[in-house]
Amino acid sequence: MWLDHTIVPVTDARTSANLLAAILDLATPVDAGPFVQARVGEHTTLDFVSTDRREPHHYAFRLSAPELDAALARLVAMAVPYGSGPASGWDSRCYEENGDRGVYFRDPSGHVYELITKLAVSGT
Repeated sequence: MWLDHTIVPVTDARTSANLLAAILDLATPVDAGPFVQARVGEHTTLDFVSTDRREPHHYAFRLSAPELDAALARLVAMAVPYGSGPASGWDSRCYEENGDRGVYFRDPSGHVYELITKLAVSGT
């Protein structure tokens, strides 16, 4: 079993789908009826749909450490505000907590995305 897709309501489907694809280095989003689909896994798409309704959601992605580092570099290069957590504001820092390292960023519709990786475990 896997999640096939979820609908992401945004103010501009193309802009939000392209932003996520650029940060996560995904394939170019495609039109699918009223949606702009961004493939985020082998079987899963986020189906962005333009709407006037604003209802921010949270989406978290588990990445490898190199994938997180590359996504963070793209956030910096694209001047997208990011931070260690919504409570910390967009402080341009990553968090380290419970064996994870991660970062948050927002899209133009207010959705908060979290990118997470496992911290390296050092041997003794």
